[in-house]
Amino acid sequence: MDPDADFFRLGGDSIMAIQLAARAGAAGLLLAPRDVFTGRTPARLALTARPVGPEAAAGPDTAEGGLPLTPIMRWWREQDGRSTAFVQAMAFPVPAGTAPGRVGAAVTALVDRHAALRTRLVRPGDGSGDWTLEPAPAGTVTERIPVPAGADPLDPARAAALRAELDPERGEMLRASWYDAGPDRPGVLLLLVHHLVVDGVSWRVLGEDLAYALEHGTAPTTGRGTSFAHWARSLPVEADGMAGELDWWRDRLTGSEEDRLLPADDRSPGASGRRRGTVTAELDATLTRAALIELPAAFHCGADAVLLTALVRAAVRRRGEGGGLLLHLEGHGREPLSVPVDVSRTVGWFVTQYPVRIGLGADTGAAALKRVKEQLRAVPSAGLGWGLLRHMHPTAGPALAALPVPDVRFAYLGRFAGDDAAGGRLLDTGPDAVPVAHALEIDVLARGTEEAPRLEATFSYAEGVLTADEVAELAGLWSAELAALVADAADAPAAGHTPSDFPLVDLDTGQLDALVGDLDFQDGFAEDFADDFGDGFADDFAEIVDDGPGHGRGGEAGR
Repeated sequence: MDPDADFFRLGGDSIMAIQLAARAGAAGLLLAPRDVFTGRTPARLALTARPVGPEAAAGPDTAEGGLPLTPIMRWWREQDGRSTAFVQAMAFPVPAGTAPGRVGAAVTALVDRHAALRTRLVRPGDGSGDWTLEPAPAGTVTERIPVPAGADPLDPARAAALRAELDPERGEMLRASWYDAGPDRPGVLLLLVHHLVVDGVSWRVLGEDLAYALEHGTAPTTGRGTSFAHWARSLPVEADGMAGELDWWRDRLTGSEEDRLLPADDRSPGASGRRRGTVTAELDATLTRAALIELPAAFHCGADAVLLTALVRAAVRRRGEGGGLLLHLEGHGREPLSVPVDVSRTVGWFVTQYPVRIGLGADTGAAALKRVKEQLRAVPSAGLGWGLLRHMHPTAGPALAALPVPDVRFAYLGRFAGDDAAGGRLLDTGPDAVPVAHALEIDVLARGTEEAPRLEATFSYAEGVLTADEVAELAGLWSAELAALVADAADAPAAGHTPSDFPLVDLDTGQLDALVGDLDFQDGFAEDFADDFGDGFADDFAEIVDDGPGHGRGGEAGR
């Protein structure tokens, strides 16, 4: 690979940055995801990476005492009292000829390595006090791996039967089933895990560790990083340190009720407890490439900004009034804390969910995308502070709970290429596996190969609040707005920079636009002016740009 190739211009995103950091750690090199955002090229990252030291293993797993629920877990507790119906599943390939004992040992190795998989949800019997997660010691949980004879490995009925066996309050967080295709054909290992202890990044980690264990008979011993227990126990202190964000959240969300998806006279009391319906939209390869690579590179933003610009435009068109949308965004949640942590290879539910009001006004096309990019970058601590204050701070919590609640959730889950999670495939475990908590929940995932990804958007809705036809109409508007954005950006001036790209100088949008016009700003212009400003001008300018916020910082979810 070209040592000066830009990670983000190749289509990288924040989840892929986490994966890169994790693989570096497994190879004995300490590299934080934020280093990828600032370094961005192999040449610069080679100068940043350093040998893993004792500090990288801060906070080992421990079975002593309960763990406080994280903010996203506390949000889930508020939505639905059912602790069993909240499951994710993946099917992993098992090499042909693998012995049954090796499969069982591999799954046990996963449970021993990742304490989250052997935790138990504890709810005080009298209803008072906080819920906690209590991890069992390594070596005390052994999974029995059934081998159904002649069964379809992707049979929904089999997945449903395994799902019914999960019970967090008994410590039953995982179920596995192996489908042996014989000595000459690869088999399939089906894993179902309660969502309380796994997210999208976790599945990628589990897939790699499972493949290693199937080959070597044991889990890898490198790249452990910070444990989930250490992370969870750090959060109450972090909540106190983020109290200064309260006014920011209150200022941005007060008065945003009018920007909800559904008009006031169409809203139901809520989506909780309603059945989930789904509408799926898939974008063609050309539109996918533009949304994931071309526009983010041209406008120095993440793919989430592109997808959200089209969504807000579509929602405003459907609603027929207003100029914005109030929605919950999801991020992977593995953000830096005030103390050093490395959770790039830690299994657990880290996801952040936070409300934003994205306003477009009359802006369309490239101007709308720039506006969305700036609003997303203005969110403090990549949204981590909202959950900490809302669910773990005694005074900020009630104040934030009184603000308008979005009826839409959006999550860009990043890319899931063929080699992610060692070839694992995410499965649909049925409409009741994950309760619906919003009128509309949108999950966008890039499937396929690195060379030819395809964006797939699942629009899940609460039946009785929205209809399938209404959701299909919105999905069609979203696709159309995305195509229109791509076409408009193709005709827009080459410069897609915005003020947040230049944190070392104080520029507003008007001043930056004037500078763009005066200098005919475009990629490579720094070199054109090097003769006038000195040989070091191009490097100095590049440093200013590269020190700005990264593409899609925290924008991809880890659901």
